[in-house]
Amino acid sequence: MSLRVEREKKTDDEEATVKTSSPSTIEDEEADVADLPDGRDEAEEPAESNTADDSSESDDGDDEPKEDAEAGPEKPKTGLKDVIWAKLPKTRKVRVILLVVLLLLVGGGVGGYVWYDSQRLPDDAAFRVAGRTVTADQLSGVLETWRAMYGVQPPQDEATLGKFRKDSAKAYAVSLILQKAAQDRGIVIGDKVAQDALARLISQQLGEGTEAHDKFVQQLGNVGTSEPAVIGEIKQQLALSQLFDAVTKGSGDISEQEVKDAFATRKDQLGTPEQRKIGNIVVRTREEADQVIADLSHGAKFETVAQQRSIDTATRDKGGDLGALSRSQLQDDYGKAAFGAATGTVFGPVQNQFGWNVGRVDEVTAPVPATFEKVHDSLKQQLQMEKLLAVWRSWLGDQIKGAGVEYADEYRPDNPDAAPDVKPGESPVTGQQGAANPGRPSQGKPVPSR
Repeated sequence: MSLRVEREKKTDDEEATVKTSSPSTIEDEEADVADLPDGRDEAEEPAESNTADDSSESDDGDDEPKEDAEAGPEKPKTGLKDVIWAKLPKTRKVRVILLVVLLLLVGGGVGGYVWYDSQRLPDDAAFRVAGRTVTADQLSGVLETWRAMYGVQPPQDEATLGKFRKDSAKAYAVSLILQKAAQDRGIVIGDKVAQDALARLISQQLGEGTEAHDKFVQQLGNVGTSEPAVIGEIKQQLALSQLFDAVTKGSGDISEQEVKDAFATRKDQLGTPEQRKIGNIVVRTREEADQVIADLSHGAKFETVAQQRSIDTATRDKGGDLGALSRSQLQDDYGKAAFGAATGTVFGPVQNQFGWNVGRVDEVTAPVPATFEKVHDSLKQQLQMEKLLAVWRSWLGDQIKGAGVEYADEYRPDNPDAAPDVKPGESPVTGQQGAANPGRPSQGKPVPSR
């Protein structure tokens, strides 16, 4: 489809690539902070079981089946990713941590023939870190859990599949490094804490009782993962939040002058941009798109044509309504067409990897400039997080370099020593676009999605 927007929609075939690394308003960031559940106090509750027990349970997803590159069956509107992501800690801090954890490249390699020969990786290994060998099948199981929780999807073309495979191995290796670092600091999340957190997620999104739980488990099965694997991932993220706090403690002081200076340089990005309410129809071929335009020009009702012909099941029943979107929330070609059209006019067709799109601008909302008073608190929080993140990245880089990760040839990162500048909103795995909530990437549907 043609869009990269802030909320995921679904179709029968695949999931749409979306974009979230675009500039957002400071009000959006305030909403992110407000949505954080106060899970840290619970996570600090001493675990009754020992560290080894909890660690082994966190690996329950390792034996899950390999990722199926084919799109799964159509999910209910209350999808699994909505269930989990909507209520997991998702402030800018936690989401940025996830992105740094999963995107920072890790080191590996071998240091001499004799050493290599004596420490050779097994044939089925993806990598080894801290004496633990992770097989290709185990990595595949982890990816199934990430697909369920964050929408991580393998690309469909062979040209980028190899890089995705390497990035995924790298991401999991870093998560294991951080798991050990948390345990070394005595940070252990007990079973009950993680299970209670999951129970809250289910009740808030699907309701109370065994019926809601059974529906949740069924959705897990649809994406090839399991409840124990999700419990393990929740433990990992709660521990990671505590680890971030421990590493960055006392590093986020921001002066009033720094806030004023940042406002002066970022003012244009802090306001509310122009938004347009857009309708969209997605079809599979140029010929179909041309026929849609011809029918609309002869008086056919846009909403009726969308309901009859659009392959976007997420918007089809709403007459193609995508809602109000800013230019930065749209893919480049589609955004150029949409923001170049007059109100009430049809534009397109615009093609991308998801199909041929015919749109209509229904309403235009003028931009609203930012004021210092309105954005002061959120801007200060953002600056604090940037400073904390710099400390975290430096510490994490040292941990990775000291871990001595060994990769099988097929999984070794192209640039193992590089540390990219990870930005909020980018995907957990390099090469994918992030979804609306930065750590919840989405890919693949042949239709526009929000």
